[in-house]
Amino acid sequence: MTEIWGSSDFAYICLKDTVRTTSFRTAIERTVQPGDVVLEVGAGTGILSLFAATAGARKVFAVEIDEYLCECLAETVRANGLTGIIEIL
Repeated sequence: MTEIWGSSDFAYICLKDTVRTTSFRTAIERTVQPGDVVLEVGAGTGILSLFAATAGARKVFAVEIDEYLCECLAETVRANGLTGIIEIL
């Protein structure tokens, strides 16, 4: 079990689960209020951070230990114009 949680691929496999991803998006949109500060621990692809930022969070801290995932997330944040909102740690 430890191997799957340490795999960069696992984060992307989760994105393919559209029911899971859509459910998280709905929950975040219902919970995050404009101006909130959000912490995502184990950000992986950062999809939840992106949802929080687009829901109105003024700051999102995306914490991820996997360097490769951090690099990918940084590209995604830049591509979506969210560098001033999402900070990757």
